[in-house]
Amino acid sequence: MTAPSKVPGTAHAAISAARGRKPRRFPVSDGAPVEVVEDGPSVAGRLMGLAAMATIRPFLTVGSYAPKLPWPWGVVDFAARVLKPAPGTVRATIALPHCTAQLVRAAGVLPADGNRTVILYLHGGAFLTCGVNTHGRLVTALSKCADAPALVVNYRMIPKHSVGTALDDCFDAYKWLRETGYEPDQIVLAGDSAGGYL
Repeated sequence: MTAPSKVPGTAHAAISAARGRKPRRFPVSDGAPVEVVEDGPSVAGRLMGLAAMATIRPFLTVGSYAPKLPWPWGVVDFAARVLKPAPGTVRATIALPHCTAQLVRAAGVLPADGNRTVILYLHGGAFLTCGVNTHGRLVTALSKCADAPALVVNYRMIPKHSVGTALDDCFDAYKWLRETGYEPDQIVLAGDSAGGYL
């Protein structure tokens, strides 16, 4: 392996300097012990898990044996459109070169203007199902906790497209954030399952 000091070229030639900004200060703990109570999944979480095991797993198993059939993988995200967003949530659709993305702001979060942190969220779903609608409430909660807008990429999925095209779509979303005015150190990458892989 080559040591970094022996690699030709300047060390930070392609990295732009971050704009001068101060980190946000959070309240400091007073040092008192904190009790952490770990409870199992909620009743709603358990029911969702059972429903997924009873419906989604068998569906994916059957689909893996016949990938060339026109399976309705988008039906999961389409069905999730009936889930109402949290009150005060603002959503805007962004057109990317080969797909769309949704810019989500929880109630009280300032608009995406390139001056603060932003979340680039890549949804999970085994690269073939789910989307911005199934992960809407999760992304709204992330936006609220981080006090930052979130861009959810509706990337192209298998079997019609490769995982490489999904990665290209995610990179297009990153470039869109950079063109909007965000610096690399302001963009937080987040994702679950397949989105975590991307």
